Amino acid sequence: MPPDALALIRRAKAEKAKQSTADVTPPPPLPCPAFAKTPPLPPPLPSPPLVPSIYVIPDFVSQEDEELLLAHIAAAPPERWTGGRPGRRTANWGGLPGKVGVVEPLPAWISALVDALVRSGAWPVDVVGGPPNHCLINEYEAGAGLTPHTDGVMYAPHVCTLSLGSDVVLDLHLPSAAKDADASAQPHASLLLRRRSLNVYAGPAYSELFHGIAPRAEDVVREGIVNLTQDDERGEVIPRRRRWSIVFVHKLGASYGGAAA
Repeated sequence: MPPDALALIRRAKAEKAKQSTADVTPPPPLPCPAFAKTPPLPPPLPSPPLVPSIYVIPDFVSQEDEELLLAHIAAAPPERWTGGRPGRRTANWGGLPGKVGVVEPLPAWISALVDALVRSGAWPVDVVGGPPNHCLINEYEAGAGLTPHTDGVMYAPHVCTLSLGSDVVLDLHLPSAAKDADASAQPHASLLLRRRSLNVYAGPAYSELFHGIAPRAEDVVREGIVNLTQDDERGEVIPRRRRWSIVFVHKLGASYGGAAA
């Protein structure tokens, strides 16, 4: 076939592909969740020591809001996600954790959740020094764990974590026990985080307790879980499913554009 004919065929194919792309209508943007019925902050949890600065708010978001949040997470671009941990990957909004002086604006759907945290009293702006400016989303495969750790001095000592997709038991460890322990070590106390619940920890609980998740296929509702209610059946077996946690923190010394505040 003559070279000029090949060129014409290539050009025609390119024009057809261009036209096909132009004819594709992009999907409409996902709406922001309403968070119309977020409950207020309850009293702090009782003993053991340090746990009184921890709160758990059941059903902080509705099932409809949960579904919409999961749709936004599923629509996140692949470059947001980092792996490297067995059974877990993480996405960041607000800037990478190591870049202390710079944050990026949060997207509208995350900002809507920030507003709900502030309205409910779960995030006291005056006490913390500002609203959340950094959001981390962790995706856990069923049965995946989390090594006991603290979130460090980069953030203000106040964290809100929203659980989606599955219930899980979160374990709290004293520093002396967590130093050489893995996620399966005997905890100081435990929390039952039902899906759609909000976990708030601040002050001494932030700085003096390690938090982790034991790797296992199921959790059992047992003594030692400090936020059980009359509705929680002791001995209940909770199969682990894929779970997402949306973690809100306030990065200290951060500003939009690079100059530290």
